[in-house]
Amino acid sequence: MRRPVFLSRSAAMSTTALLLLITASGCASRQEGPPPLTPEQITQAHDRFLVRWDKNGDGVASCDDIRLIRSVIFNNVDLDQTRTLSETEFRRVVFEDKSYQLLILPDLDKNEDGSLSFEEFNAHPHYQFNYHDNNGDCIVDPEEAGEALRGQRRPGRRTRQGTPQDNAEGNGRRKVPDIEDIEN
Repeated sequence: MRRPVFLSRSAAMSTTALLLLITASGCASRQEGPPPLTPEQITQAHDRFLVRWDKNGDGVASCDDIRLIRSVIFNNVDLDQTRTLSETEFRRVVFEDKSYQLLILPDLDKNEDGSLSFEEFNAHPHYQFNYHDNNGDCIVDPEEAGEALRGQRRPGRRTRQGTPQDNAEGNGRRKVPDIEDIEN
């Protein structure tokens, strides 16, 4: 039978100090963050935003595009074509726009008439767009698109294909759920 090995107090403290040093150096290297984006990367990120969000074709990803996207959703789920959404119709919205996922119709029905007008429907913030519109001007400009790309490349984070991305944790941005593209 083997006898347990006990370290002396100084050896135990040295071992603990070494482990803390290794841990601290590992954490420090993760906080460095990704390298700055090149102008080409920023342009490519903005171009991807335009493909996804610029539904009116004006070359700008803006709140006008969100209104257009929501208009298409509203018209698609308004089965009886009354220009209002009933409770049953509203339940279909979450399949089109995930920002409504945790809501029920009374949460949005400001005039409490039991249905949603387009104005009530559209008044709900589009969390993913607003997340990227850092300055709140209703436009995602190239710098904001680049920042979005930078925020998506964190170490250990996996893309939809499952490959790790390379970026820093803790960039100060909150995490939002993905919202699938709405095609006209």
